Amino acid sequence: MSKSGRKALKYIKNSFIYVSARGLFWLAGAIPLRIGLRLGPAVGSLAWHLLRYERECSRNHLRVAFPDLTDHERDAIGKETYGNLGRSFFELFHFDELLATVHTDRPYVEWIGHEHTERILAEGRGGIQITGHIGNWELMAAWTAALEGKVYEIVRSLYDPRLDKALNDHRRHYNYIPLTRGGADLIADIAKVFQENHWLGILIDQDTKVRGVFADWFGYPAWTPSGPAYLCYQAGLDAVVTTIHRNEKGGHTIVTCPPIPRPQTGDLKADIQAYTELLNRELCNRIRQYPTEWVWMHRRWKTRPPGEPSHLHPAPRPPKPQRMLRAAERLIMPIARRLSWKSADRLGAGVGRLLRLVLPGRRKIARQNIERAFPGNDRTWHRRVERETFANFGRVLVEYLRHDLMDSRFFAERVEVEGAEYLKQALEKGKGAIVIGAHFGGWEPAMWKLATEGFPVHMAAKRLKNSFLNSRLVWLRRSHGVESYPEKKAAFPLVRALKRNEVVVAVMDQHATGAESVPAEFLGLPVKALNSTARLAARYGCPVLPGWSLRTGPGRFRVVIGEPLDLDEDIAVSTQCMLTALEEIIRTDPAQWFWLHNRWK
Repeated sequence: MSKSGRKALKYIKNSFIYVSARGLFWLAGAIPLRIGLRLGPAVGSLAWHLLRYERECSRNHLRVAFPDLTDHERDAIGKETYGNLGRSFFELFHFDELLATVHTDRPYVEWIGHEHTERILAEGRGGIQITGHIGNWELMAAWTAALEGKVYEIVRSLYDPRLDKALNDHRRHYNYIPLTRGGADLIADIAKVFQENHWLGILIDQDTKVRGVFADWFGYPAWTPSGPAYLCYQAGLDAVVTTIHRNEKGGHTIVTCPPIPRPQTGDLKADIQAYTELLNRELCNRIRQYPTEWVWMHRRWKTRPPGEPSHLHPAPRPPKPQRMLRAAERLIMPIARRLSWKSADRLGAGVGRLLRLVLPGRRKIARQNIERAFPGNDRTWHRRVERETFANFGRVLVEYLRHDLMDSRFFAERVEVEGAEYLKQALEKGKGAIVIGAHFGGWEPAMWKLATEGFPVHMAAKRLKNSFLNSRLVWLRRSHGVESYPEKKAAFPLVRALKRNEVVVAVMDQHATGAESVPAEFLGLPVKALNSTARLAARYGCPVLPGWSLRTGPGRFRVVIGEPLDLDEDIAVSTQCMLTALEEIIRTDPAQWFWLHNRWK
């Protein structure tokens, strides 16, 4: 999809979210608070059950923070966390009602440690309050502003400017002023806050892309913003930690500790590290005391220290459920299975032509690639090849949805093999064999056919950006007897496969980068080619054979294995020899090659 197309889709999605959010904001304000406080836990409980990814994140983090609790106890904490967030959401739109109780005999919020903040402001130099996403932190800021005048807080921009403006306007209305992180005037604004003797609030409990240090968080190093500690040293102020928690009376209690003294060793870098550790420790103690108040779904240990082995990650990221893709697959697959191969072929061609219309960026890449590779042909020929390329791409997608119909009978009746004797002769040498190929015709069914013929097949493949599609493709290959490994981890499995005298498939028609790439020529144009296949063949003496799969009709393929290539000792020359063999295949029927990726970057 083109850049403009992606922007348009993103705007439509964000607009839908914005309109939905404004509707929810209005609804939350229209519902009486007493009802909202009862409805909040129900909404939170529903979110706990529906948001699988966030639920698993919460469980992982609770397991790290409270290893002595049972799974049931941790789940109870996690569920109550969502309930508290639901209550806080309704409170956010009833601040007028809540703040009206500030100076009454029965305030909605009590404040323990208020004398510390009063004493600091009495000095006339302003102050720094460190807090986190604990309890209803928005209400805490509004309540502080109602008692002590303006309060300023450093915030980050939301992904949608309209939502960002709506939230910041709400904050300004209640006299707690947002200072956007990364703004050009942030330093000047902070200096003005202290000059006017106001509070500056900073949240430091999330892993964000800011300058920071690794500081202890529940026993494990976590990336923590170091700016607040640095600011304390520059302003000559000791910070206080202030948090808010729900109490038994049905309201809240703000808790402020005495100022935390800054370490003064003379080494500013070490002092900032030590002070950040102290602030983290105080926040962790508050969370231990009120565990249902913190946002456990946040990936607090996302960033890891350099060189830390992956198995030491305290809370690895759970797999994303990809609900929409799974639902679409469950909906479409039964329909696709009921079609005949002829109908499926027509449907796939239609899907491909539709994709050609909605993916103008890919259409442009395909057309440019075809024109560059075949400059001698006219524009009509170029467009015909481009249209047929998209049609074949759509056929491939539909065939993936019908993969379970590709059983032994299908391969016996609808897929023929030419040159299997070359592969058998190559394996008789006992050194395994490498089959080089391209994204041409029905490449996946070709590998599955070889597996059904008794050739164990292994391959290295680039990881798809979408985790669901990547895992589905790996599973699909494995279900048809093909072992697929990610490129970065493929070296040892492929070597073991060759030593067991098995078949390794190498797809060589994609752009390569890094130390393992060499300059070469492909379809008459300069490219960067992966040389690892040539190095593997040279080191282990295994034969290399070209292989491809021609689409011969609806649901019919012909797999062709060529004679072993005569390779040179020079790795670059051997790599070029392999590309030349693939080039000859593509020139036989260019419409069957995948022109949609940019081979000549």
